[in-house]
Amino acid sequence: EIAAWLTARGIKVVVERAVHASEVSQYEAYQPDKHAVDFCITLGGDGTVLHLASLFEGQDAPLPPVISFAMGTL
Repeated sequence: EIAAWLTARGIKVVVERAVHASEVSQYEAYQPDKHAVDFCITLGGDGTVLHLASLFEGQDAPLPPVISFAMGTL
């Protein structure tokens, strides 16, 4: 739903390869050498946020602050 909402507003959406294959194949799969990413959205727990950060290892992109909506956030 989030990806569809963003796309409807003219924002290009790319998704992680594993998610692309199983759930939202209508969007392009993220390829580090092809896509410049300006903003990321992730839904899940601490592990999900850490996984997102690992996708951008070695790049000059800071990990933004995490906004907590529940107990247990980093």
